[in-house]
Amino acid sequence: MLNDLFTDTMKLMEYSLGLRARQNEFIASNLANYETPGYKPVRVDFETSMMRALKEVRNDKNRDADNDTHPITRTNPINTVMSVLREGGQNGSLDENAVSIEREIAQLEENTLLYSITAQLLAQRFRGIKTILENESRV
Repeated sequence: MLNDLFTDTMKLMEYSLGLRARQNEFIASNLANYETPGYKPVRVDFETSMMRALKEVRNDKNRDADNDTHPITRTNPINTVMSVLREGGQNGSLDENAVSIEREIAQLEENTLLYSITAQLLAQRFRGIKTILENESRV
């Protein structure tokens, strides 16, 4: 029954939160390097990373069928699924730095909102599990 509590969706939400957290780290680094000559912003390629995460979840399901290990004992390998993009181009500066403060702030706001939404969905999922467990204990 415990394996059923850790569904593919919850695992993917875990990956999503980890990738969003890494994206915020990259945005902070991009902002910190605003005046670094030749610096190119770094981003998480979220779509590619989540496709890799989906494959990892499916592989985990196959491993679980072969090997009865509990999913919570494994670490979340964000770095194994994360795809990173280094952006080129210029923001109009003479030092060939490609960081745009406005773009980074917009990316930060968007990423923070998506992280918050995912965290709320995951919390809602856990509340649902808690309710099920509480109802089962009363029976």
